[in-house]
Amino acid sequence: MSNFRQTIAVLLIVLGLGIIALNLPTIVGAEKIASAADTFSTYRVGLDSPATNAFAVTPHDTNALTNDTRAIYVGGAGTIVLVTTGGDTVTLTGALVGTVYQIRANIIKSTGTTATNIVALY
Repeated sequence: MSNFRQTIAVLLIVLGLGIIALNLPTIVGAEKIASAADTFSTYRVGLDSPATNAFAVTPHDTNALTNDTRAIYVGGAGTIVLVTTGGDTVTLTGALVGTVYQIRANIIKSTGTTATNIVALY
């Protein structure tokens, strides 16, 4: 397993997400190690589909996330202040550990955000 895949796997385990298929080929010498088959690869992805990608969030008051979210996972309880894809500023007070909030956001603000280990799902 490459260092990148190991790092992502450890991050996901620490955040309580378990290991998910990352669809990243691993090369050992000249041999490609196959990943699990994606039975749903021919299906159209919609807003009600599960997330296919994730990244750890570093809250910042003005910097947009690399991708708008489909949902947000909260690893440490607290408050989340965010800007939705539609431009509204929203405060999620009392965000609970281990909860996935189905909200499309493009900024997670540092001011007012006390929740930790936030993961953007998209």
